[in-house]
Amino acid sequence: PENHAQHVLFLDIAAKLGNEIILIPIWLLQAMACSTPSKKYLEVLSQKSVRLSTSTPKLIVLDLNHTLLSRSKKKSTRGTLRPYLNEFLQYLFEGTDKKDGTFSVMVWSSARPQTVDALVNLAFGRYRDQLIAIWSRNKFGLDKQMYYRKVPVIKNLETIWNELNRPHHVNPHDGWSETSSSELPNDMSSPSTTPRSPLSPTNETSTDTFIEKLPRAIDLDTINGISPCTWDQTNTILIDDSPSKAVLQPYNAIHLPPFNSPARQLAKDKELVNVINYLEILKHQDNVSAYMKEHAYVSTRMD
Repeated sequence: PENHAQHVLFLDIAAKLGNEIILIPIWLLQAMACSTPSKKYLEVLSQKSVRLSTSTPKLIVLDLNHTLLSRSKKKSTRGTLRPYLNEFLQYLFEGTDKKDGTFSVMVWSSARPQTVDALVNLAFGRYRDQLIAIWSRNKFGLDKQMYYRKVPVIKNLETIWNELNRPHHVNPHDGWSETSSSELPNDMSSPSTTPRSPLSPTNETSTDTFIEKLPRAIDLDTINGISPCTWDQTNTILIDDSPSKAVLQPYNAIHLPPFNSPARQLAKDKELVNVINYLEILKHQDNVSAYMKEHAYVSTRMD
């Protein structure tokens, strides 16, 4: 790899795949290897963060599996919650800053919609209705072939900003009832013959890609209410266990050690408590990306 972002990407992919043999198209690997922060991102990153006396709105983007919980097995909708998850959610949704609306929280997982729906219920419980959006695999711009294969993906925060900053209000109870993967619409066309990078935001007017034709599940891929501000790299924080997913906005991410061995980790995992302490600092910063570049999150994990 020619730069740090590529190095992180390939190391993370190798760690995820382990001994599994998976064929990944060369165009996809090339697209991901060339993924680096934009010039605009680097310009804002260079602007020193200022600590404000009062907290300001922050968008928290949460991963699910290995971050907030550990699925019991592949394709399972059951799992073990990460220690202190309840305290973490109380902090985000019921903290002292709730009246000021400091934290807006959403989920973005690379799992399929049906799985995400079940895991969100498991992890969030009564807090589910307070999520401003629930995103799943159908937000990565993957064509039909890639959608059903285990391929590495990148969470481009620009996709979120473009969607959430649009002036609209969506009723979370509106939408399509999603069919199962075995009951896809008969009129679904084949994916475009020209490979599309999974890194760019989905073009909602396109008829070439599988993603736009996948019916949406109720309360998925929707936004509750109107954003309290314009979301961008100065106020967005991704919490995920995969560094490779954040290579486009690397300094907006808190990378947690994967919660993948519940029996061993339950007694000593305090990562979410540590994240609370870190967010207490970030909520007063006017440019979280610049601050996180200089003061990166430090894990409490001791192997």
